[in-house]
Amino acid sequence: MKNLFVLLLTILLWSNLISAQTNETVKKSKFNVHVEAATVLIAHPVSINFEVKFPSIKPKKIHWYGKFGYLYTAPCSFCTDDEYISGALLGVTMLTGRGNHHFEVNGDIFLGTIKENEDPRLGPLVNIGYRFQKPEGGIIFRTKIGLTGAGIGLGYAF
Repeated sequence: MKNLFVLLLTILLWSNLISAQTNETVKKSKFNVHVEAATVLIAHPVSINFEVKFPSIKPKKIHWYGKFGYLYTAPCSFCTDDEYISGALLGVTMLTGRGNHHFEVNGDIFLGTIKENEDPRLGPLVNIGYRFQKPEGGIIFRTKIGLTGAGIGLGYAF
């Protein structure tokens, strides 16, 4: 009887030790910083963005981020009066997918000016694309298409 008790205790401790070693938790990145450039037929927008991850209901499938940034559109090379757009971005980003590869949807509100002396303008921006981002952080690579044109971005998640 004593040997049976020792055997059961050993099996219980051994199975607990094995399961404790295999259930590693990966620390998820909570902040992203990225720069993106796009092209529209006559303008070339560039933006820098900072994202903060929201707690998710289904953290393995959908990831939500709050986003703020700055957008600047360089004047086109053949425009006569050097028009440019600059201002703030405030929005939400949704990522779907597991592992390193994600489908991305961005919805932003732009508040800024067209030219230097004009009144502020408010407008929506929507983009869809692909994002390579490891769950634990590191390099971010993005491609997108939307109202600011087709573009790419690079950044870092931490």
